[in-house]
Amino acid sequence: STTTTTTTATAASSASGATDGQSSKSKPQSSSSSSKPTTRKRNQSILDLRSRMLNALDGDREAFVAFRQQSMNLIHNKISCVDYLRLFFKTFKRRDALNLFPDLVSAVPDREKRKELKLLYSRLLSKMRKASQEASDEDVLSDTNAGNKTAAGSGGNAATGDKDSEAAREEARRASMQQIVEEVSAVVAEKQQQKAADEAKRADDSSSSSSDDDDR
Repeated sequence: STTTTTTTATAASSASGATDGQSSKSKPQSSSSSSKPTTRKRNQSILDLRSRMLNALDGDREAFVAFRQQSMNLIHNKISCVDYLRLFFKTFKRRDALNLFPDLVSAVPDREKRKELKLLYSRLLSKMRKASQEASDEDVLSDTNAGNKTAAGSGGNAATGDKDSEAAREEARRASMQQIVEEVSAVVAEKQQQKAADEAKRADDSSSSSSDDDDR
């Protein structure tokens, strides 16, 4: 849903000739013809992304529209990039989310938001790699134990056990992903709050200093 909103908003922005706060009127006329192929290519990529997102949601248009609304909320500064990241990974399955998010970020019209979302995603991937390395030994042991149980069991029961085991592992991976997203989001949110507090303190100090100079 959020993804859809971003793509829809971006498509509207491209169609009106505005990107990153610049209108086509401010550009020289000579560049208008050369920019048309780029605009068409961008709009097509947005449509392709929209289709991929819908497929990832198994055609659930209601979920798609809901996420699109969240994308609009991001664009209009009603939610933060941190909240958007949380919503995205709650809306889409782990594998789909990892495949879609980089392209979704590229479609966000605001340069600063793109920068922040890329940073969030980079930290998320780094955290995931670390968690994956730590869990690799446990996965090997788990797979070995599952193999021993399969060999000891009957054919039918073994097949059912394999499906149950894979479903359980997928659920565990998704839960682990959500935990990582929350951890990264919490760290970034805390840093943003600290930065805002530091800026407010500097502003107060500057105001106080200016007031003292006036009194003199």
